Amino acid sequence: KKIQNFLKEEDCAFCLGDCCDRGNYGIKIMQEILNDSRIVYLQGNHERMFLNGIACREPHVRSIFGMKDYTLWMQNGGLPTADAYYKLDFDEQAVLYDKIYDLNYCTIYINLKKQIIFLSHAGCQPWQATLNPHTEDKYDLLWNRDHISLEWSEKDEYKNLYIVHGHTPVQYITQSMENPEVIQYCQKHKIDIDLGTFNSGKAALLDLDTFEVIYFQKEGKDEN
Repeated sequence: KKIQNFLKEEDCAFCLGDCCDRGNYGIKIMQEILNDSRIVYLQGNHERMFLNGIACREPHVRSIFGMKDYTLWMQNGGLPTADAYYKLDFDEQAVLYDKIYDLNYCTIYINLKKQIIFLSHAGCQPWQATLNPHTEDKYDLLWNRDHISLEWSEKDEYKNLYIVHGHTPVQYITQSMENPEVIQYCQKHKIDIDLGTFNSGKAALLDLDTFEVIYFQKEGKDEN
């Protein structure tokens, strides 16, 4: 709500996914983001778990793939979202599922300095920063963390490229649980904006033109 209230009508905000679990408002949050014309919603691995988990409840899917995807979703905080989803009427379920299914894995923004900003949920290596990823690269854009420990390429073609991602809370990179902040690493070509918001109560907007960070702190308890 604070972020929505902060955004101006002419702003465009990129949401990097993982909006649907670990709380009682996953369905509501997804619906609100989808209905906010200022926000470009990208798929995260939790949205993928939502899609696969829902699909595994269907008998014809379950008979082929079993329930492992549904189990993975439940292990990652999906139960409140599942409960809320099945309380929607059938048409609402279908509309929400289809919209989440159609979310892109990544996008590119060219900022005022003509820097190329590649945005995806999990981040990637610079040569994977394309709007037409291969099937295995799509998986990496949702799930992969190996790239975090790798060096940035010295090739000239990547000098003007920057990769913005979430997925891995900055606490795991900095090894500190106190006062999480957005970090630039890999010769400042990668930016991790995941502050572990569900646990930290802190979220951030990154200005893609200036790389300025605006922080939002949760205050008090959620209303039931």
